[in-house]
Amino acid sequence: MPTLERLISDAVRDLPPRRAPTGLEALVMQEIQRRLSLPWWRMSFAHWPTPARWCFIAASGALITVVARLCGWMAGGAPSGTALANAAANVHIPGAVSFKAMFSTASVLAESLPPIWLYGGIAVIAATYVALFGIGAAAYRTLYVGR
Repeated sequence: MPTLERLISDAVRDLPPRRAPTGLEALVMQEIQRRLSLPWWRMSFAHWPTPARWCFIAASGALITVVARLCGWMAGGAPSGTALANAAANVHIPGAVSFKAMFSTASVLAESLPPIWLYGGIAVIAATYVALFGIGAAAYRTLYVGR
């Protein structure tokens, strides 16, 4: 152990224990009671009842399945955008014409967009997210951790 580290360790060890502020125990006990009185859905997942946990897991699995099938449908055997827009226009739903116009425009733009632009856009969004996360972490360390 280096000498400076040993000196600091000895100095800290020789300090008397600090007393807690008056009323802290009462505040801690109030907070514990408040947290115990929360409904189960406001507590962590480990405190949920078993049937609620199983239902949540089943719903999450179903949602993952739907998203995976939707992604597969969009990537592979999806009908063209104009076919979907025509099908929507044939059904007489209020606003179907607006939907057809928006969907036709979006499908033309999506079909004419080069894949490299899509990948570049995803890369830019990911880089921006990482940069903002780093800036937020640096700001937190600068503003709050030092206090």
